[in-house]
Amino acid sequence: MHLVMRQQAKELFEATFVIGANNMQIGDMRITSQISRVGGDWTINYSGTQIALKRGKNFAPKEDKPFRPYDIYVNNEGVGSVYQKIIKEGGPFSDEYPVFVLWLNGVCYTLYPVCFGEEGAKSPVYCNGVQVAEVHKAAAIYDDLHEYNIYMYDRQYGLACILLCAHSYDIGFYKNGEKITKGYYKKLYTTTDKELLEKYNPAFMAGLYGQP
Repeated sequence: MHLVMRQQAKELFEATFVIGANNMQIGDMRITSQISRVGGDWTINYSGTQIALKRGKNFAPKEDKPFRPYDIYVNNEGVGSVYQKIIKEGGPFSDEYPVFVLWLNGVCYTLYPVCFGEEGAKSPVYCNGVQVAEVHKAAAIYDDLHEYNIYMYDRQYGLACILLCAHSYDIGFYKNGEKITKGYYKKLYTTTDKELLEKYNPAFMAGLYGQP
């Protein structure tokens, strides 16, 4: 299954997205913020389900030392948390790298941001140690509008991936108090951390579409 999360507009204190599948709109998203704070709160409509992301750490594991955690509410009921955390594997001198973590209805998902320069980001999403999706984001950005392409084995992972992408946009690209910057530019990042690169499986997309 292929989902597209495409930004439509950016004002001083809000940004809006549409969610599409099979050339049809199946949802929309809005982040709103205030001048006095970093980031904002999300309201999301995904396939008829109403979701809210609100700054807070009521449902985030303290041992993860969550960075900028959001509480997740579905129909006003708390169902989980999404946040960024730092992974440090190996000995005391090993590298550190950030990941995005989502707890949703007791299930944990992790998005590993893997970037390939001009090719953009191809970030795997894991659930219970198994890759279930891959999120692509181009390096080229037009008029400061961002797009996430989500490829997954099953539609059951769609909401989890949308929530992870929302948090990724909030931390990496949302500019509170600024309007759209007209024009074209590139965000070039290249992942060099060995442990992080090992999370990327180049065969995932081929297997998803039955290619050799």
